[in-house]
Amino acid sequence: MLAVGAYLALATRLSGPWLSLIVTAVVLFGVGRLLFFRGYRRDHRGAKGRAFGMTLTMWPTLVGYLLAIALIIIPS
Repeated sequence: MLAVGAYLALATRLSGPWLSLIVTAVVLFGVGRLLFFRGYRRDHRGAKGRAFGMTLTMWPTLVGYLLAIALIIIPS
């Protein structure tokens, strides 16, 4: 899974209270997957029914990778 790579990269670069960003990303990912599955099972509108869950799954991972890349390029 792509999300695991983002979380591992962030775990190597973040410290202290900033590590809570990983927990937040994991929770958002989990909620997004549940909503995606719910939309897949209950909503017969096709992709529109799954869009919010997919978005909630994708954004924390994308932001995690971008933050990890920025922290690698710009050392503290």
